[in-house]
Amino acid sequence: MASLAWLCAVGESHGEVKIAAVVLVVVLVVLTLVFVVGLFIWGAVKDGQEDRAVQARLGIRRRTRLGR
Repeated sequence: MASLAWLCAVGESHGEVKIAAVVLVVVLVVLTLVFVVGLFIWGAVKDGQEDRAVQARLGIRRRTRLGR
């Protein structure tokens, strides 16, 4: 009977390992998505800065509906 209890305990630990693996994968996917979205936002901000610098250098004044 002792060996049967050991087998049940081993089966339970595999379930916990599977849950931990799923949690780890989900965390890695979320962190990757946050990083990629952050890169897109950073790139858009840098592109806007470069556009404004070129327009200022060329003396172009563009007005937007927001007045910026």
